[in-house]
Amino acid sequence: MLKNISTKAMKIILLSFLTMLLIGCGTTTQQVVSKIQIQKVKIPKELLTLSPLEKPQVKNELDIINAYSLLFYKYKQCEIQINKIRELNED
Repeated sequence: MLKNISTKAMKIILLSFLTMLLIGCGTTTQQVVSKIQIQKVKIPKELLTLSPLEKPQVKNELDIINAYSLLFYKYKQCEIQINKIRELNED
């Protein structure tokens, strides 16, 4: 059986997972910044707070899958909050 995943191993797993999400499925795009504009927007505190991730207790393969699922869920929550902040900036 697997014991607790060390902090270093968890960081490596997290980085590889996020890298895989950010890279996408072989999609390449280029963006060129042509105009910069500074805007002041009031952002509600609930959009700026993130609940901390707890270190998962891993005993078997199912626990690893559950840990990845929780990580992906938290990632999606962050993505939703970022999109809400972007909507506030557009208004």
